[in-house]
Amino acid sequence: MLGIISALILIGIVLIILEVLVIPGTTVVGFLGFTLMVVGVYLSYSKINTTTGHYTLGISLVAFIIILIISLRPKTWKRAMLNTSIDSTVNFLGEDKSKYIGKECITITRLNPFGKVNFENEYYEAKSYNNIIEPNTIVEIINVEGNTLIVKPK
Repeated sequence: MLGIISALILIGIVLIILEVLVIPGTTVVGFLGFTLMVVGVYLSYSKINTTTGHYTLGISLVAFIIILIISLRPKTWKRAMLNTSIDSTVNFLGEDKSKYIGKECITITRLNPFGKVNFENEYYEAKSYNNIIEPNTIVEIINVEGNTLIVKPK
């Protein structure tokens, strides 16, 4: 029984660590880990004896506090955060959308239904309504919705 209790508490600790460092925001994994730790402590009180229950509770609390301290350190989050910056820009189509409609462009990526097209040596986001369009296909711009060109195969 002591092995099952230890396994429950260790799995609970691992799940809480995963929640804090790897899968933040879901809370399901963290709640499951916390529940496993509580069940492990409860079983140690009810199935073994009170002294073992006290030790199990103490060890679980210490482990939980250590996890909490480690997760609140700034270094922990610096390792988990994305440090790259986005330096690309969006091609703004502007108010005059008539200069696009009826013109031809070529697909760069597969449009399924969204993808990229090359229009006058600039890349734009494009959408195909009913077709999957393969790369390097000549398409015609039939409409503009926001900053997205609506295209159909030529």
